Amino acid sequence: MELKVKLLTDTAKLPTKAHDSDAGWDIYADEDCIIYPGETVKVKTGISVQLDGVFNTSHETIAHLIWDRSSLGSKGIHRLAGCVDFGFSGEILVCLTNLNVFSVISELRFLNKDSDFYTEITEALNKNAYKINRGDKIAQILTQRVSKVVISEGELKETDRGSKGFGSSDAKVQSTL
Repeated sequence: MELKVKLLTDTAKLPTKAHDSDAGWDIYADEDCIIYPGETVKVKTGISVQLDGVFNTSHETIAHLIWDRSSLGSKGIHRLAGCVDFGFSGEILVCLTNLNVFSVISELRFLNKDSDFYTEITEALNKNAYKINRGDKIAQILTQRVSKVVISEGELKETDRGSKGFGSSDAKVQSTL
């Protein structure tokens, strides 16, 4: 399978892998931006992609999945969205969000009562902002086969799990509160 990548700008970079065994290809920012705590931005990559060959059949198709980089996730920067459909040929944008709003709230608990609130909150926001530079690795792209299904309304068969969800398979722990 060959993934064709079109560079849309002079500064765009081809996706890369650090190791042949890596599942995802690193994709790069094609612009500078700052993501403040609680903010979500769409970061340009300067690339569009297309698989070479026929992969959109009656039984399956292909999707390009955008995933976090662990190095950014450990700093509170995560991607949102992330499924690029087979037929999409526009620029890949990566939605990144800064979850460090909780760090700002934590810092504001210790405000000096005599200080200027605006100055204190601005400093806390700026301290927890994350700078993306053009050329930084910002996400990974994985190409995956996806089975096509037909949606129909109907009754569901009984299963051993049933409708139990959200932690239902975890061991039950008695609360001490």
